[in-house]
Amino acid sequence: MKMTTPASDIRSWLRRYLSAEVSLTTFAERFTQSAWSLSERDGDSEDELVYEIELRLAEFSNGDWTESELRDLLRPVATTYVVGVAPSAVTLKTGSASTTVYQSVSFGVRSAGRAHDMARA
Repeated sequence: MKMTTPASDIRSWLRRYLSAEVSLTTFAERFTQSAWSLSERDGDSEDELVYEIELRLAEFSNGDWTESELRDLLRPVATTYVVGVAPSAVTLKTGSASTTVYQSVSFGVRSAGRAHDMARA
């Protein structure tokens, strides 16, 4: 049995909304339920997901976007994942001095169905 997380539920409902399987009202209700289920320990990437969707829904409610524009603005949210990577570091200690050396970290990011290689120094 596959377990889901609130963030995966949000993305699932967002994809259903973007493909017109569910209405905006249904998506907004499910989004709110899942967003409330997120806890502080779920992490920054989940927070960013929720904040981005909340912002777009608020702007839509304010009349800033048509529903078509809202879908266009939310589409990247459904297909972009934030990957947190801490730099790889080695601390060298000799006597009373210490030096921290940071190494390059390479990782892939999946966005809009394509993999992109990125390097971070």
